[in-house]
Amino acid sequence: MPEKDENINGDLISASTATEADNTQHQSGPRANTAATNTSSLFSEHRLHSSMAENDHLWSSPWANLMMVLFAILFLMISLQAQQTRTDPTAPTTTQNHDEVATIASDTNLNLDATASNSNNESSALDARTLALMPVILAEIKQYIQTLGGDKIKATTLVDHSIRISLSGSVLFESDSTKITDQARNFLDKLSVTLTKNPQQIHVIGHTDDQAVDLARYPDKWALSLIRASTVTRYLINQGKVEPYKFTIMGRSEYEPVAANLNEAARAMNRRVDIIVSRKTSRTVETGL
Repeated sequence: MPEKDENINGDLISASTATEADNTQHQSGPRANTAATNTSSLFSEHRLHSSMAENDHLWSSPWANLMMVLFAILFLMISLQAQQTRTDPTAPTTTQNHDEVATIASDTNLNLDATASNSNNESSALDARTLALMPVILAEIKQYIQTLGGDKIKATTLVDHSIRISLSGSVLFESDSTKITDQARNFLDKLSVTLTKNPQQIHVIGHTDDQAVDLARYPDKWALSLIRASTVTRYLINQGKVEPYKFTIMGRSEYEPVAANLNEAARAMNRRVDIIVSRKTSRTVETGL
């Protein structure tokens, strides 16, 4: 009997023990699941932080390399400049260069001002000398006119002391032509001597009357007046040996008459070529070209 009870008690004890083990297992199950879930969350968070750290490392590394390169270049430039200064201590600084440029510019301006002043002074001196020559030139021209005995050539002094020599078309050109007459040639030969030995500017101006021009020969009266002026100029240059650079030629057509075009006598006066001997010196003579 005791053994049976003992067995029974033993079985009961074993059953109780098993029941308690099962109860313990059932109670610890949810806690174990909660612990596993917490462990998984911690692991995921750890992986996220690791990924972010890796990304930060990927961005920061190239930027750090770039900054190192820039600092290296800056250091190299400073070293080269310091070495150059030690090698050539007399090398001019930027301020010295600016001062030198300013000095050169100032000297250049002074030279230009001096040159312009000298040029103006020389020009004034030449004009003064030519102004003193004007009465002598006018006297010579009037003597030529008297020798030829013509009344179709006139010489007068203008307001600015220039001399205007007016040659009528009837004495200058053959009838209905631009060919110079023998009388005009004699006068132009003598005038060339005076123009050659003096440095004045010379203006040759052709004029016409108000009558219609022969369109078969000339495009218009502008062309006719210019042809007359250029014909006289060519003769003075080619035959009289007057320097070409002294001349300026112009054509005024009918727009600068000396008399109203009311009759043939007045129109004959308007058909003319004026040679103006300026009191100003030729610019080519001034510059020595």
